[in-house]
Amino acid sequence: MNELKKQGFAIWVADLHPEAKTPDTIPIDQPLAVVMGTELAGVSDCAKEMADGFITIPMEGLTQSLNVSVASA
Repeated sequence: MNELKKQGFAIWVADLHPEAKTPDTIPIDQPLAVVMGTELAGVSDCAKEMADGFITIPMEGLTQSLNVSVASA
């Protein structure tokens, strides 16, 4: 993540953070990288601390989980 930041990338972390934005609302005026965590634990605290922003996929119903490979696609 440090190397990506040096190269000018914004780091967006997939998380249920209260200020998370949906994919269609994140700024795309610079290169960006999306960090996806594991399906059970999510992203690390370190990744959250380094994040420039948080991204979430809105879902309806009782579940708040998508398979990480499906969400990445």
